Amino acid sequence: MPCVSYTRPNLSREGPTISVIVRPSSTFLNAQKEQGNDATEVPFVRSTMLVDTGASGSAVDHEVIAQLGLQPTGSTAIATPSHDHHDVLTYDIDLIIEHNLYHLSDVPVFATGFKNQGIQGLIGRDVLRHMLLVYNGYSGHFTLAV
Repeated sequence: MPCVSYTRPNLSREGPTISVIVRPSSTFLNAQKEQGNDATEVPFVRSTMLVDTGASGSAVDHEVIAQLGLQPTGSTAIATPSHDHHDVLTYDIDLIIEHNLYHLSDVPVFATGFKNQGIQGLIGRDVLRHMLLVYNGYSGHFTLAV
């Protein structure tokens, strides 16, 4: 079972953060190929994301979505910690956990702002359900395994 362990620097003020690559979804890339738009290089953005067991879905910063030139694939209703319910646009991405630990294709995410939080997104329970997460705040350590 491949795994990666993190120590205190990743349990900073932001919490357990990981480095990921965000890119357009495999489905989108395959559709582009079928239409003859076979790009030699797939655009991607390296991002720092918070592992958030309190988030049912994953989210990415608006700037990352803009850098990739993604188009919305739908919308969903979300509730924020302040109990504000509102609709947000959704996008499909591929998510690659650092060092190619895990490549998850066609992940639906919503776009929101994280700029002031020092992260570019959230890894929610929709992605974490494919992994084992061990979080030891006392020792400043967490592990992800797939």
